[in-house]
Amino acid sequence: DLRKFKEAKKQFDKVSEEKEAALSKNAQAPRNKQHEVEEATNILNATRKCFRHIVLDYVLQ
Repeated sequence: DLRKFKEAKKQFDKVSEEKEAALSKNAQAPRNKQHEVEEATNILNATRKCFRHIVLDYVLQ
């Protein structure tokens, strides 16, 4: 049981860092390059979805 909690914590920490990186990349995307903005936004949306699932797993441990 403790092993599952530690694994959930590890996943939570990892996806939190990935979310922060995606937020930063999205904020820094040059607005005059539409393809880079779209890519950064898509990555951010996917990361947010993953973060939500991992947070629920972590909180419900």
